[in-house]
Amino acid sequence: MTEYEIKKQICDIGKRIYNQGMVAANDGNVSVKLPDGNFIATPTGISKSFITPEKLVIINENGILFDVDYINGQKTGFFLDQRDNRQMVGEQSRGKRVL
Repeated sequence: MTEYEIKKQICDIGKRIYNQGMVAANDGNVSVKLPDGNFIATPTGISKSFITPEKLVIINENGILFDVDYINGQKTGFFLDQRDNRQMVGEQSRGKRVL
């Protein structure tokens, strides 16, 4: 399955859980761990009923890939000013299973 097909499935799941009343418009995230260890996740602040594959993009920071929708607003769940903190947590948690 291609990355785009996975993104399409994420969008379909988002629409289904929204339509069934399982989630309010902007609640929570749907994510998938890819075989290469990277993740694709729905952005924060966008209704699950309006997510499209094109709204899911990858940002590579310190060798880590993040999927966020930075085009449609500030509520991506990805705060650029926290870059150093994410790197520090990664270094301190390396090899650990629980933080």
